[in-house]
Amino acid sequence: MKGLIESALCVTVVVAAGAIALPGFQGASASSNTWSSGMSLPTPRMSPGSATVGHLTYTIGGGNDQHGDTQYTVNEAYDPTTDSWAEGAPMPTARQAFAVAVGPGKNPLIFAIGGCPQGCVSDLSVNEAYDPVGNSWSEKAPKPTGGWGLTAATAANGLIYVFGGDYFNPSTRVEAYNPATDSWSCSVGDTSPDCASSTIAPIPEASFAGEAIAVKSTIYLLIGRSGSAPTGDMYAYNVKKNRWKKLKPLPTAREYAGAAVTPGKTGAIFVLGGCTSGGATGANEAYGLKTKTWTTVAPAPTATCGPGYALMSNGAIQVAGGGNDGNLDGINANQLYTP
Repeated sequence: MKGLIESALCVTVVVAAGAIALPGFQGASASSNTWSSGMSLPTPRMSPGSATVGHLTYTIGGGNDQHGDTQYTVNEAYDPTTDSWAEGAPMPTARQAFAVAVGPGKNPLIFAIGGCPQGCVSDLSVNEAYDPVGNSWSEKAPKPTGGWGLTAATAANGLIYVFGGDYFNPSTRVEAYNPATDSWSCSVGDTSPDCASSTIAPIPEASFAGEAIAVKSTIYLLIGRSGSAPTGDMYAYNVKKNRWKKLKPLPTAREYAGAAVTPGKTGAIFVLGGCTSGGATGANEAYGLKTKTWTTVAPAPTATCGPGYALMSNGAIQVAGGGNDGNLDGINANQLYTP
């Protein structure tokens, strides 16, 4: 991979009593529940997809703003140990607001599913997989129905579940991709001929631009927008039982947020940024998997809607890019949150 950034390390770190070492920042330290700034995202954009494989976090695709007049294929990888970016093989299909998920296995692929092309005037069903080891892309079985504003998560059974989508008519659709067979199974009522079966329970509530997080055999789904305004509704989908359960709602209703889960018995789902009815927000709220309650934590320094986000190899959460003005023009902020 070709290195993009070779300049000296430059970060801002909040330090407090009881600080812990933050790997990758060369002696700097950061307390928990604080933000720092990493090297800027080389290509400013909103609604990219982000995923971590190994020690690198990849920020892929996206658009110049909420209208997607310019779409990107760029694939940029962030290394928290050196605070630098490198350029990977570009995604074959330029798009934004697609679902992204890391597949199962020892050398997992990153799957980029659906999205919208230039102008966001249509839905894509394309399914492309990136191999970080070979630095190459391959085409996989397309999603049975096109969609953008999608979200996805990989469950313990190895299937990638893709939820909702469709800006003009938010959907309750669930479609699950099996990387082992390169095939799709779908939710009840999905009549696409590309569905191997249609037995998955649909989402109880329509969702556009929501967020999905998998914890073993449970997928937590934040709805995003189901009508004309964002909703904070949250559900848990039990993959084994094929059953949904409504949970306590997100305190700050928003769409196009970022979400990541921290590991362990005291793990939590962090929901960062997004768009409220009033525009981009820096809201940061954590749902305790054990306590089943929401807590307001340190907000992002820069409000951002539609960022790339992922739990990095060093345990911090990256919030890269997004938009924060009236047009949601893409920015190059690389905000790093230490839970």
